[in-house]
Amino acid sequence: MALHTGDVDLLTGGYQGEALDIGEGLLRAAHGGQILCCEATSMLLQRQLKPGIGLVDLGAYRLPNIDVVERLYQAQYPDMAQRSFPPPDADPVQDTA
Repeated sequence: MALHTGDVDLLTGGYQGEALDIGEGLLRAAHGGQILCCEATSMLLQRQLKPGIGLVDLGAYRLPNIDVVERLYQAQYPDMAQRSFPPPDADPVQDTA
């Protein structure tokens, strides 16, 4: 699962925009059972996280099939079947944060 926050345009035939490409890149980078989100979404979520729910900073990655670098976060919650995953299926980039 992937969560991304961004703008899209409603055009004839559906939505278009970079946000959709980034969302697809997040999905491609995630492993089965993993929930990834971008930094913008993590900032929104952190305001309202319930006890026991957290976001783990995985670092910055160049998303698959697009030339976009995003800081990725993994959501964790108490009843997760699996908490540990391999690194995202994307190219890591030098962390500048």
